[in-house]
Amino acid sequence: MSPLSFQPWPQEKPQSPDIIQVLQRVQIERGQLFRNVTEASLQEEIATDGDLSPEQSLSEDEEKEDDDNDKEFGKQSKDGPPVSREDLQRAKFDMIHQVGIAHNEIMMAVDFVSLLESEHANHAQQTMSVALKGAVPSKALGTDIWEHMPVDEARLAQDRLLARNVKMRSLQQSADDLLGAAKRLEDNVRKETQFWDQMLSISSKGWSICRLPQTKGLGVRYGFSESSAEFSRRDIAALNSNEDGSVSLDRGFGTKPTGLKVTVSRNGQVVGKSSLPSTSDDSETTLEARIRHARDSIFDEELFREMTRESRTMASLGVVVRGQTITIPAASSEDPDSTEIHIELAPLDNEAEFHHGSANLDDITAQAIALGARLILSQAHRDKLAKRSEIPEPMAERSEEKPVMSILKPLASFLLHKSSLKAVNSYIAKATSVLSLAGIAATASRAVFELPEKNQITNTTDLVSMLKSTMISTGCLKLKTLSNTVDINIQIESSLAQTYNMNSNFTLTAPGDPTLRLDTIEDAAQSADAAIASALAAALASRAGGGWVQDEREALLVLDEEGMDEMKSVWVALDSQKGRLVLGSLQKDLVWGEGRDPPEVGLWDGWSKMI
Repeated sequence: MSPLSFQPWPQEKPQSPDIIQVLQRVQIERGQLFRNVTEASLQEEIATDGDLSPEQSLSEDEEKEDDDNDKEFGKQSKDGPPVSREDLQRAKFDMIHQVGIAHNEIMMAVDFVSLLESEHANHAQQTMSVALKGAVPSKALGTDIWEHMPVDEARLAQDRLLARNVKMRSLQQSADDLLGAAKRLEDNVRKETQFWDQMLSISSKGWSICRLPQTKGLGVRYGFSESSAEFSRRDIAALNSNEDGSVSLDRGFGTKPTGLKVTVSRNGQVVGKSSLPSTSDDSETTLEARIRHARDSIFDEELFREMTRESRTMASLGVVVRGQTITIPAASSEDPDSTEIHIELAPLDNEAEFHHGSANLDDITAQAIALGARLILSQAHRDKLAKRSEIPEPMAERSEEKPVMSILKPLASFLLHKSSLKAVNSYIAKATSVLSLAGIAATASRAVFELPEKNQITNTTDLVSMLKSTMISTGCLKLKTLSNTVDINIQIESSLAQTYNMNSNFTLTAPGDPTLRLDTIEDAAQSADAAIASALAAALASRAGGGWVQDEREALLVLDEEGMDEMKSVWVALDSQKGRLVLGSLQKDLVWGEGRDPPEVGLWDGWSKMI
């Protein structure tokens, strides 16, 4: 017979089972007609379930009775092994209490070590408890190593000076001994001394002197640690001794110093050039100048290589590569002046061709482009060094692809913004000139580069971030009408981060009209002309009165009265590109500008002649 099965507590109050269900269950477990259910069978089943015989069960109940009686009369067990269930439970609770105390102390130690290590390793936060994270921020506890005694800089400097003096004295003594021993070694000693003097000279200037791989000669490292692999392997040159004892720099066969050359051409004519460094510099020795030019050359080679890679992704923006020259359009596609920027690598032997007596604005632009490109690549090296200094990510199955550096896009954005500034300022000047012919008081605020304050740029990182951000400038045309002042603002936004053409975005803001976002300067000029004409028509409507109503969609005044055969209308039209302002009707027109003699009256007084 199997015992009755246990079931979980019901969620609701159980109902009393029907007597039929109880009888069916008993019949299944005990057999039909209860023939097998006897007092002896039930007593045997109870004893079997508890692994005790009926006699043992009875003796256990008697011991329990005795324990209860002892507890009732205050009798306690003596020290030693537990003799009752209460002693066993008491020992169990004591052991659990001690284990809990030990566990708490261990967890506190783990939290302390994790909080201490979170300053140096981010994965240490994973072992911090939730309570510690909520109470104390990570990296709040730091460590430092203190030396027992402070460093005496004066003593160290004196030791270095003494060591250097001792070394030089030893070299000189050795030379004197060799000169005294044999006259024939005098020339060799002079050559050796001259060689090491030049080596010490370049070492004192910060250049790293090292031994050439797989040879016994010496070389100098002049490259950059964060350059690409193909350039980092070329950052060392041999230092060879000549017959006269001087040192020459050997970069390899066919390697000559080059520099980045930027030229500005307009309508096919070169109008601006950047300057190249001169190889003859009196402030440096010949060897130091060669090392410096080798360093600048490998930097410009890497810069040109990265710009060539980027130019392949900018074909839609008009950037092309012809031979060894990268060509960037310096103006929008609607600009009549075809201004282009050409970037190439030029040998430093021909630098005399690119030096000028006086620099013009285009020369300054070319030099600024070359300097900006070098700043962006230097910032990319610093970012790469900072990323390499971080804790590496888990190893992946595939290596990451080298991303294309963004060097040409910020430069192209700068050139595009400069061209857009010129176009907006030209429009504002033309509109102001036409309005002044009609006797309308208008003042213009030219759009200029909004440079940040000096305290906002503290290092080259801030400067490069500003160069890569969206460039925004605003030009304003303020009209003084008969009743109020109207401001027409044109905002320029230049950024090639998410655009696919060489055009800036123009935002036109005029009172009473919704803000318009336009793609070309022609659309911006037409919308601004319409906004100015609408403002002038509104001023004329307030002066006319007598039933004259302005059409909300355009600069049109309409008079429609009862008894009139036909409706009168007067409109205002402004075309800044042609330099013309028209106040017209079906019978007569007054035109200011466009090479004509202006009317004798202005716009406000000309209204009386139109009606």
